[in-house]
Amino acid sequence: MKINKHLKNYLDSFKLDNIYWKTLSIDLITFALIIGLFLSFGSLLTAKAYDISGGLSVDQLKTALLSGSQDYNKEFSDNVRNFFFLIVGGCLLVSLLALAVYSFSRMVIWDTITKKHTSLRSFLKWNLISLVMGIIAVLYFLITIVLKTPLVFLIPFENQVLGLLYAGIISAFFLFIFLVFKFLTYQAFTKHNTVWESIGMTFQNWKKNWASLGYAILLMLLTMGGVNVISYLVQRVFAYQPEWILTAIGVFFLLIVIAWARLYVVRIVGR
Repeated sequence: MKINKHLKNYLDSFKLDNIYWKTLSIDLITFALIIGLFLSFGSLLTAKAYDISGGLSVDQLKTALLSGSQDYNKEFSDNVRNFFFLIVGGCLLVSLLALAVYSFSRMVIWDTITKKHTSLRSFLKWNLISLVMGIIAVLYFLITIVLKTPLVFLIPFENQVLGLLYAGIISAFFLFIFLVFKFLTYQAFTKHNTVWESIGMTFQNWKKNWASLGYAILLMLLTMGGVNVISYLVQRVFAYQPEWILTAIGVFFLLIVIAWARLYVVRIVGR
């Protein structure tokens, strides 16, 4: 019996090879490094704030400042000013480091997928495309909030669980549209190495493969639903563990789906 080509591509996408496991590992390491950067910076700020306040509560600190000497208040003011510069400078530095880590990981992932060896000189351009995609992501999700709101409230559900499920499906649908766009853009970037030409090629690629990509997005939703069930069952096992463990489990399964979806899109449009 002849299998529909869309279904065949979908079923073949589950033949996970070394490329899948390597790219998934890079995603996991990248996510861990970026989260580690921000958590470390947060811990540094907390420790610095404790040093400045001397462990005093807000009310105690007010009393100390009102009754303190001029030298004490000046020292405190200087410390607060330095703390402000630490926040601004630290946020900028950590954000740049996070961008560099993310961009380098995307370069390695797409070099692995396309079996291409990009020179390190292209690393700066990967930072640029990652930054542009980040801006596009923010604008896109702001637009989807506007579009999603009437869709969510269009169909009233008496059952709260069904309402949440419907809202989740709508959110996942918009998420996969963006992910497909991002995957196509990064794939085009590995060939053209220019930001705007890559984005232009993405729209052409989408137009050329719109039917296959449309089917793919629907099948991604189906797959995500199945993986969410597995994730929920695993989280139930760790139900009494700290909240961050449950969040980590959810993120882990999400990255599994994203790594699979990336290769699924590449399978559809070709390397």
